[in-house]
Amino acid sequence: MPSRVNPGQFYALPQAPQQYKQLLMVGGIDKYVQIAPCFRDEDPRADRHSCEFYQIDCEMSFVQQEDVYQVVESYLKDLISTLSPHKHIDVNFQRLKYSEAIDQYGSDKPDLRFALPLVELTKEFEQSDFSLFKDVATTGGTIKAINFEHKLLTRKEYDQLTEQAKKFGAKGLAYLSFDPEGIK
Repeated sequence: MPSRVNPGQFYALPQAPQQYKQLLMVGGIDKYVQIAPCFRDEDPRADRHSCEFYQIDCEMSFVQQEDVYQVVESYLKDLISTLSPHKHIDVNFQRLKYSEAIDQYGSDKPDLRFALPLVELTKEFEQSDFSLFKDVATTGGTIKAINFEHKLLTRKEYDQLTEQAKKFGAKGLAYLSFDPEGIK
């Protein structure tokens, strides 16, 4: 295969033993699971590991999606308890449809450790006196919020969040703080 980063040079990588695994399935073995090294000819990204990684490789016969979930969850629970018996890690996978992930977290790979889903507020602002929000709500836009319950952010933290939102195309952020002195 030609190298994408070294013009005129070529490389060869071993391929997955797909045919051998399928022969096992035809021969009556109902599932085959392994941890396999993978190599990809792509640049690393900030949200992913580089081009070399390990994956759980499953070959299964006559299964539904739920069967695959159950095998992988069971495999990971056993693997974690074997490798780290002193740690208790709850490996119950939350399943979200793509549309739910985008709607609730704005990402197809949300980090669910922080439990900060987006809250839809568009309808609440349709009758607002605040024209900026009212215009967005009545012209087909969407207004969403994150509830940082029990966390009072500093002005610096608000500014950092606003800059992050601008990097992703937002014009800015509005925020409300509820504290003992009232709403800010």
